[in-house]
Amino acid sequence: MLKTFLSLTSAHAAMAAFSFATTILLANSLGAEVFGQYSYAVAIGGYVFTIAAVGMEQTQVRDLVQTPERSDEFVSGGFILTAIMLLVASFVLLATNVVVPEDNRLSIVGVVLAVVLGAKALDLRPFYDATDRMKLHVSFLTIERFIYLAAVWLVFLFLRSDLSIRTLAILLTGSTVIGLGMQFLWASKRVRIGINRAAIRRSGQIFRSNLWIWGALLATLSFGGLSKIVLRNVSGDAELGGYAVAWQIVTVGSLLMSQVGQIGNPRLARSVVGDINVAERNRFMFRYFVISAGVGAAVGLPAILFPTAILSLFREEYVSVAPAMRILGGYVIAIGISQVATQYLVAVRKEATYLVIIIASGLLGPVLFWAFIPEWESTGAAAAVLISHSIGILLLVGAVYKHIRTSGSSDAKRSQ
Repeated sequence: MLKTFLSLTSAHAAMAAFSFATTILLANSLGAEVFGQYSYAVAIGGYVFTIAAVGMEQTQVRDLVQTPERSDEFVSGGFILTAIMLLVASFVLLATNVVVPEDNRLSIVGVVLAVVLGAKALDLRPFYDATDRMKLHVSFLTIERFIYLAAVWLVFLFLRSDLSIRTLAILLTGSTVIGLGMQFLWASKRVRIGINRAAIRRSGQIFRSNLWIWGALLATLSFGGLSKIVLRNVSGDAELGGYAVAWQIVTVGSLLMSQVGQIGNPRLARSVVGDINVAERNRFMFRYFVISAGVGAAVGLPAILFPTAILSLFREEYVSVAPAMRILGGYVIAIGISQVATQYLVAVRKEATYLVIIIASGLLGPVLFWAFIPEWESTGAAAAVLISHSIGILLLVGAVYKHIRTSGSSDAKRSQ
């Protein structure tokens, strides 16, 4: 697993560095207020994505690995469901944007940006992961991301006055279309993606079976996305812009940890079905936890120890978010643990347990946001995220430990 991870991460590490450099460019060029407006649209885009994906980014690998003979149905049904829910989410966004107070509205460009980010839910990563084509999928994502980032730099170098949220929305739309096009073009030669009765029926079954996990994923937005929305409404665009700079630690860490998850998720799904070797599964789980948390620590520890040095790369107006960056460094490490626990509970079809835990801890998030943010702004937002999510992570790990113990005992009895 580690060898495959290192192979995949080389491209992603370079892209993460390029992405971070581009964030520095955008934050410094746009300024805190405009960068905050951009970050607000990105936060709303997270909701559009989660609504459109209906939890399939967590469950479809499991379904494809455990029932490979129905790949056509699952991929086609997933595509149909995502397309429908993307339209629903876009309509809800437009309707909400009309009725909310003017100060809280997105601009038309912001709406477009949010919808394009939501369209990334059409990504075929579960199919590539389930068929052990992770490297190919990473290649497609790397090309897509490189096109977008390179285009941003070209605009900065040659058309600097045109660098705006509107330009970013246009570039993101173009790169997303190219990236999804490459994925579908290759996959269409290996799996039949189409609209037919079986696929439509499967889309309905996916929707019903994913309600638990979908609800949980919507609840997880109360940890990150909602903190940005509340911060912006309480403290303004400029404060959100600073917080968004600190949040880049989470973005970079999540990008690298997703590579661990991309490798580990299919293996985990296979390890809990059929003739289970309990000792081997437990060793795998231990290694998986260590690697995922270790990658989080590789990003989180520098943020904890040297936030001021990292922020020296940005304009002086962002230096004040050093305490928030230090807190979010700890949060990145926690995410590495959460990723493995979540995938395990999904693999053993304990979505209801996952939902209850996430909602219980997620409800604490908004309470802490409204208690902390008016007093401590970005630092308060980061602290609220870390506290509320950490409680959820502890409960998730406890649920995993309990299931491993009980399933191990059952397997031992059957073998006697």
